Order: sequence, then C-alpha cells, then structure tokens
Amino acid sequence: MEHTLQLNRTNYYSRTTIGELLVDGNYFGYTLEDTVRPYGVKVYGETAISMNMDNGYYLGIHYSNRFKREVLIIYTEQDGITLVYGDISFQYTYFHGMNTHEDSLGCIGIARNNYDDTIQGTLESELFDLVVPWIRNGDDVRLYIKNLPQIK
Repeated sequence: MEHTLQLNRTNYYSRTTIGELLVDGNYFGYTLEDTVRPYGVKVYGETAISMNMDNGYYLGIHYSNRFKREVLIIYTEQDGITLVYGDISFQYTYFHGMNTHEDSLGCIGIARNNYDDTIQGTLESELFDLVVPWIRNGDDVRLYIKNLPQIK
C-alpha cells in the first residue's frame, strides 16, 4: 500500500520556514524547517531539505543516538540515512519535536500550533505512531515537499 505525506511550505523567514503537513491528504500539523535556499546551495545545519515533488523521499525508522529512541528518518539512499537531491546531501534528517530553527539542524519539526516563525505543541509521537505501522508493514511511505508562495 502507498501512503503520502505532503509538506507544503507557506511562510519564509530569514532563518525559518513554516509549512503544513498533510498525511494521506488530511491536515496533520504545522512544520518548521531551516531556511529554504536556492537550488544547489547548502549550509550545514541551516538549510531546509530540497523541494521534491517528483519521486518524494522515503520515510523509515531509525534509532537516534541523540534522542536515545526510534524516530522517523527521511532518506533516498539504500543506507537508510542519506538523503540526496541533485548535488546536495543530508544525513540523519528526522521528524522531531522542536520550537525554533535553533533546534532543527536540517530536520523537520511537527507541532499543533504556529506563532510567526515558531511552532509549539509537538506532534512527533502522534506522527510516529501513525506512520510506523505502515513502514513496518512494508508499505511505501513517501514525503513530498512543495514550496508554495508566501502566505501573508
């Protein structure tokens, strides 16, 4: 079975990008990422992962030494930890709880509430509990990211 997570980026700040996450077409929560940069430009720990509406990114389960638990990881490569888009490469890109860009390091935060360039009320556990059974079942679970025009 196939499941889709769609991240629509809607608000762009100097160091933060805010969006909305849809799971199988249904609104799930707000997202927070680092700055969206021009294609081919990456600053370690301060760059949002690249928009990808073609094939999407795979979602998997990974034990994080930083968080000391399993988390959702976003990847493209067989090693299950590396995400490559064009000439840009990221490793250990997770969905996890956070409030500001200072917590992201290239990962995606997911939460209930959005206040300008921050999010609050983590939905990490809820997303993990929803998606992990699909992954463990062998379903094709992918994340698609789209940069939408700025919402005023």
